[in-house]
Amino acid sequence: MTRLGFNLISALFLAIAGMALTQGATAQNAQGCEGFSEYQDAMIEVGTEYLAALDDDGILPGRDPLTYSSADWESLAENAVSWQESMKSIEPPVWADDWHQTQVERAGLLEQLGIAAGESGAMASLTFGDSIDANVAAAGVAAESAIQQCTLFLPFEVEWESLDAEIGGAPVPASSGRESDVMDGVTTYDYVCCEHSTETVAYTESPPVGGVHDPVWQTCGFYDAPVRSENVVHSLEHGAV
Repeated sequence: MTRLGFNLISALFLAIAGMALTQGATAQNAQGCEGFSEYQDAMIEVGTEYLAALDDDGILPGRDPLTYSSADWESLAENAVSWQESMKSIEPPVWADDWHQTQVERAGLLEQLGIAAGESGAMASLTFGDSIDANVAAAGVAAESAIQQCTLFLPFEVEWESLDAEIGGAPVPASSGRESDVMDGVTTYDYVCCEHSTETVAYTESPPVGGVHDPVWQTCGFYDAPVRSENVVHSLEHGAV
């Protein structure tokens, strides 16, 4: 997972550069693609701003993440927060809403990964392997649905798919904490990933360890009062403890 920072950033450069090639498509005239052109332009803009911020902070393609300082990881987290907020401000077409949410969640994963690595070193990124895989899978399903409704979404999504592939393909060492490597005395639980609900959930375990959860995650930190379990479980999905 130490290659994750390099793979992610370099793939994002390729994605944004490739997306620029899709500008000028006759999105407004394509059946089922209402709102696509404006959405594409907005996403390219925020992506370009994100890349510029990484450039300013010296987090560039070709740099080994093992050379990142704590401050570098923290900068990555801060930039991811800004990127996420920018994407949240964009109103996607209804047919692209699910896919858009996966991109917002990816930025949240980057934030949490940067925070963890900044505090505990690059190896802390190991805990994010499953969450990254789940995000990639959800993005793929959402993209297929969007493409069915707007064929012009395909060339746009193909460029972003390189980003998904790099995140999902990042190596996760055997010491990742998956079931085959769990120490004696540690209990594991199996839950279906990524099921969202805004309703109150009756969890089997207390505190809960997984399951259906709120679409909004709980920001990691220290709280002087109990927080809502449904939001905390979403944070668990993103690798929080």
